[in-house]
Amino acid sequence: MKYYAHYGHHEFILCLGYRGDLIKEFFLSYNECMSNDFQMSHGGKKHRALQPGHRQLENLLRRYRAERQHRPAAEGGRAAASATTRCFLPTTAMGCPTFRSASTSTFKGRQAVASFVSVRPSQSFHRVDVDDDGYVHDIRHVHETDFRINGGFFVLRHAIFDYMRDGEELVEEPFRRLIAERRLIAHRYDGFWAAMDTFKDKTNFDNLHARGDTPWTVWKK
Repeated sequence: MKYYAHYGHHEFILCLGYRGDLIKEFFLSYNECMSNDFQMSHGGKKHRALQPGHRQLENLLRRYRAERQHRPAAEGGRAAASATTRCFLPTTAMGCPTFRSASTSTFKGRQAVASFVSVRPSQSFHRVDVDDDGYVHDIRHVHETDFRINGGFFVLRHAIFDYMRDGEELVEEPFRRLIAERRLIAHRYDGFWAAMDTFKDKTNFDNLHARGDTPWTVWKK
């Protein structure tokens, strides 16, 4: 959310699923001092954040809505975006980028209905090409190939819902229909992007943060 706010987007709709109550509780009981260094005085009655201007929630949110969702992500997006006829920017990513995916300027100049960011995977594995007889034609590290994955950051027009049916996921049947009409584009990005899906991913982020190597904190630059 800080990433999107950095690029001028301050209205958020969160489609909550399992333990969505914890996310609601976070915002309802948000305490600035829990995420910043602070100074306490007058026997604990007064608190002052030590980073001037770091009123994070105040600067971040102009409007926020949390909805409990028990449906496929695409259907949840339909319900959340039903109030707008403009482009909107859903994300399913548990990752940290540095690209300006929150910008819609390039997308608006195209006839596409949907756009997403394609990135190189941050995981370490080898891609293998095998023929029908089991003979290997090629094996190489994924970083040596042009293999790409969906980075989870989207720009969609409201017309996307004309391509969706009940129970479908966004990147399955709806995207195939857009591909057939050449109305789906992907932004190729080769800069920093890393997933936050596993405990190992979190450990890697913790190590980068401890070294002060945090390229994803674009709001600090």
